[in-house]
Amino acid sequence: MKKIKYTMADGSIEEIEVTGEFAESYAEFEQEEQCRVWRDERRRKRHEVSLERLVERDWDKADHIIRDPHEMLIEQEQIELPLFVGLTDYQQRGAVKYFVDNKTHE
Repeated sequence: MKKIKYTMADGSIEEIEVTGEFAESYAEFEQEEQCRVWRDERRRKRHEVSLERLVERDWDKADHIIRDPHEMLIEQEQIELPLFVGLTDYQQRGAVKYFVDNKTHE
């Protein structure tokens, strides 16, 4: 019989007596879990960039965070597409729904 340290659901750590086969399996599981946690943490750190760093680099990605979404929507709606110049308001709304919003003709 071997003893392993096991973390209980309440967070306490206790030594439990188990068979040798179970102890080996548990050690492998713990090692795999530790590697998974390490990989996830490494992946998260690579993908996180602070807002300050984005602003320092003048990236456009920070623009949508700083600007008011309502103002951006108004600007987007005010853009006049050359294809829509000859269409009525009803036809323009239909074209936007079909081409932009991916709606069907129905």
